[in-house]
Amino acid sequence: MRSLHTLLAEFSREERVLSSLGWAFLALLLLILVVGPLAAPALPMLEGWGRPARFLASSTIFVWTVGWLLRPLHQHRRAGSLVRWGVALSMTVEIA
Repeated sequence: MRSLHTLLAEFSREERVLSSLGWAFLALLLLILVVGPLAAPALPMLEGWGRPARFLASSTIFVWTVGWLLRPLHQHRRAGSLVRWGVALSMTVEIA
């Protein structure tokens, strides 16, 4: 059985767009989880940091799942590319 590190390296190599987007979402999630509770007492407007954190977590899982499911479509480059970039664009717009 392959290790998690090997699977992640293989996924990042084969699915660069959605893998990178998932890592960016994960980095934003970690930032929210660290800064949100620290800034909440000083900035009352940041009390609702839980909802964006959950949305980023679910978006990360979604993007990586779509990327994993697109792996068999490498032989159909045009279809895979349309889905890949469509998902990346729509999720980036949703987060922004």
